[in-house]
Amino acid sequence: MSNPAAFYNRIYGGNSYATFFTESDHFAAPELRRFVAEFHLGSGRCLEVGGGRGAFQDIVQDYTGTDLSEVVAGNYRKPFFTANAEALPFDDGLFDAVWTITVLEHVTKPRKSAPRNSSGCEAEWAAVPKTRVELSSLDLRRNPGAALF
Repeated sequence: MSNPAAFYNRIYGGNSYATFFTESDHFAAPELRRFVAEFHLGSGRCLEVGGGRGAFQDIVQDYTGTDLSEVVAGNYRKPFFTANAEALPFDDGLFDAVWTITVLEHVTKPRKSAPRNSSGCEAEWAAVPKTRVELSSLDLRRNPGAALF
């Protein structure tokens, strides 16, 4: 794909792709809720990489979302940054936790993407489709969590 940002801006501009607008709409919600509870993240500073339409922004109090598409920014009530998962604009150790859901299978270098870039986090979690990414190559460190869908 020559221009991924333009692609995601186009498809998010419609209503047929990733139509999860609230936590209860999302298939990964039960697993992410367990992750938040297990690591006591309700009041922790949390980053979601590839947050799409922002369905999980209310799962924790201190949430920051990122996505490659700038079109989704209007769905966020909490801090949002247009950013590439392979070049996040945050210093190490800024967040207590980071998660990404069905994003790593879309990046060219998953090992350079979050959650690996989140050094200093107490907890990291990734959800990926079973057939697309080998989790062992992601090197989830310290308190790892992973879900396969």
